[in-house]
Amino acid sequence: MRGSRIMALRVRSGDLVWVQKEWRQVRCVRDDRFATGTAAVVLIFRRGAPWRLRAADVVEVRR
Repeated sequence: MRGSRIMALRVRSGDLVWVQKEWRQVRCVRDDRFATGTAAVVLIFRRGAPWRLRAADVVEVRR
């Protein structure tokens, strides 16, 4: 089953995000900025390393 494709800034706690060929549950989402000033999002998962990406990047999500 595939998920919906949404911008990273729309991801919220409890969502499942497709990362490295598996679904990972998001524990929390933090706003951040890259050194260039570009808006970023840090997805903190229940297990595994956090993922920092541009807020406008598209990710696959199941709610």
